[in-house]
Amino acid sequence: MRKCFVTAACLCMLAIPVYGANVDAASVPWDSAIGLNGVVGIGSTMTVPAREWHYDEETGDSYYTGGVAYYQLNVTAGQSYYIDSKDIEGIDFYDSTGYSSSDENYYAVKNETIYIRLDNYSEEEAAQATVKSGQTFTGNVTKSDGMGDNVYYYTPSLSGQYTFKITSSDEDADPSLSIGMMKRDYFTSLKSKDCKWVSSYGYQEVTANLQAGICYAISANVETYTPYTLTLTQKPSVPVSGVTAKKAVSKKTKKAVITWKKASGVNGYEVTYSLKKNFKKAKTVNVSAKKAKVTLKKLKKGKKYFVKIRAYKNVEGARYYGAYSKVLKVKVK
Repeated sequence: MRKCFVTAACLCMLAIPVYGANVDAASVPWDSAIGLNGVVGIGSTMTVPAREWHYDEETGDSYYTGGVAYYQLNVTAGQSYYIDSKDIEGIDFYDSTGYSSSDENYYAVKNETIYIRLDNYSEEEAAQATVKSGQTFTGNVTKSDGMGDNVYYYTPSLSGQYTFKITSSDEDADPSLSIGMMKRDYFTSLKSKDCKWVSSYGYQEVTANLQAGICYAISANVETYTPYTLTLTQKPSVPVSGVTAKKAVSKKTKKAVITWKKASGVNGYEVTYSLKKNFKKAKTVNVSAKKAKVTLKKLKKGKKYFVKIRAYKNVEGARYYGAYSKVLKVKVK
């Protein structure tokens, strides 16, 4: 299949179709002689008939008919789409302006109706293609057959420095990465000053400054039909507010009430308590960010407990902790 991404070891650049160019909106995006073959969505299968060769004996002209199909796709802003097929030679997307771009990947910048043109050059059999969601990068992916450019979409929650690494055990794979930014209705390549590459046998690593909430496209490229692994090896640290402990009191048998001052911008608190000053064999309870108090139960009567609290944030599936509060002491009734 044709690949339209351009991967370079020294440029943060790849060619991703983003739509919004001013083209004559009156232009019909499909051939009126063929018509629209159907409306599709994610998971739908599209069929393209084989083309037929014709020869006009009177004029000596030859020409083809068929081999083309048009489908309508209603896209959602922020959603990426991928046309999966090994038999389709040509894929073109048309947006509402009539603008077209050729690639198997499409990133929607707004809710709208677009059209897909598929070309089948075979004269023997029909070809099929499937509409799939674009590949979202979550931090680690391994692909068993990565020949060519494989595109992943990533939207960071934090602004800062990120490092991506692609590795392959095949000495001829020559793995490489490139990164581009999807923003509103245009595509922007990252500037060279925002990227740094490190390459050696079997891997390439790129470090880039990314902005929170912006969708980026990461193109992983290998030159052979070989497995590769793409990994996010570094991302910004997450600042988490410290916690100010207030009191630890025991007014009821085998119970203690721990209070603290609420921290801003956190997802919750972790309260750790132990009979040992060094917190050996400590127990931990998690408390919602809406609360600043917890009651510890089933404690040992008459014993002294040590208690400390810290806040945490959950970002992109990982939990980050702030500093512990001062240690509180409480003797249980």
